[in-house]
Amino acid sequence: MKTSLFAAALVALAPHASSAAELVGGSVTLSYSDLVNNDYYSALAKRAVSGSAEVSFGPAFSVQGDLAYVNFNGGHNFELDSNNVGLHAIYRPASATALGAFWGRDTINGSGSNYYGIEVGHSVGAFWGEAYFTRVDQRNTTGDLYGVSGRYTLNDRVSFNAALDVFNVSYMNTNRASIGVDYSVTDALTLSGTIGHFDQGYAGPSDFISVGATFTFGPNKRATFKQRDLLNYLPGLGGFAA
Repeated sequence: MKTSLFAAALVALAPHASSAAELVGGSVTLSYSDLVNNDYYSALAKRAVSGSAEVSFGPAFSVQGDLAYVNFNGGHNFELDSNNVGLHAIYRPASATALGAFWGRDTINGSGSNYYGIEVGHSVGAFWGEAYFTRVDQRNTTGDLYGVSGRYTLNDRVSFNAALDVFNVSYMNTNRASIGVDYSVTDALTLSGTIGHFDQGYAGPSDFISVGATFTFGPNKRATFKQRDLLNYLPGLGGFAA
């Protein structure tokens, strides 16, 4: 009897749940980045396909999902295949502010790591800023990834962005800083270019460049937050400095 009542309740609530859920925005990005101006014995360029989509359940709550495939390739028949899956739970206490908690998993060349953390975003006029903290767990090793970023929309076509991120683990401290520009070719296609500096700790520092094309959809044309995984943080991989 209880099972029948529960099933009946699910059937009754299903139309209301489906009507309340709304795809509010998302994107798919193709990108390439490479390490330049360094003393590495070898360096692996990064090719990535990543995507995010956000579904809202009313004005205050939404869920964002992330997926990514990343290939690190340095030629000479050596490459690392990697992927990511992530999920964000987002609460908006006000229209200009978003609070999030996220969970996910990176797999790099068959070796997996879990991550989780918190994030906040706030808009003031044409400016949108984000801050986050991520805890990365892999077997018996724990690392902290955290950072801030901002985006300023100049007009309907052009926006500028900047970011500073730090990753600390017991045997390595790294950081990266970047600035970039986005140009909207159409309402659904944006081209981007980024330059930055990546200090890989024991391997030494390197500059990097990145280019990408992003296809957007939904009324918001993007998900609320960036992807928070370690794969997204790495612009490439470098060998030991000479």
